[in-house]
Amino acid sequence: MLNKRELSRRLKVSLPTLTAWMERWPEFPVAQRGTNGSSYRFDVEAVFAFLSERREEEAQQKAGRDEQLMALQLSFGDLFPAPDPVSDNRRRLSTKEEIDLWKLRDLKRKEAERSGQLVIAAEVEQLFQAALARLNRDATSFIRRLGQQERWSDAQMRSIEARFADMQRQSVRDALALLDEEPDADERQLNLT
Repeated sequence: MLNKRELSRRLKVSLPTLTAWMERWPEFPVAQRGTNGSSYRFDVEAVFAFLSERREEEAQQKAGRDEQLMALQLSFGDLFPAPDPVSDNRRRLSTKEEIDLWKLRDLKRKEAERSGQLVIAAEVEQLFQAALARLNRDATSFIRRLGQQERWSDAQMRSIEARFADMQRQSVRDALALLDEEPDADERQLNLT
């Protein structure tokens, strides 16, 4: 059994990092919670097993997120289909005309991006992740403060935090289900011609 400082040294992380992990994961294996006069106690094997499971879960989630993002990203060809150089009633476009057409399409793409009709998927992902992380931190902090004000026991606090975590997971599943729905072709393609 190790105290908090010894465990942080063994894990080669700072005390604030260890505290953040304990707040991030309510199910973090604590053999004995610290109170005034007594320190936290941890079973090293249980902590290593727990962190190993979290690492595997996060790797799987990251792989799943990467796949979902790839599915969400519109391919360049979907947004900007190649111009048909020969149509039924028109002559073939000259090389200069094709270049001019591509320049016009590029200007329209830049204008669509500037006006917010076209966004970069990576930027949206970063903004979304930051917003959700902030919301999670604020909500978890609020629950902890409320529990302290209402003098909830550790068991009540863990139960409420676990229920809140379940609600968050369900919300994420619902949001991902919405993203899995295939948009109509009209919704995916900008009219750039």
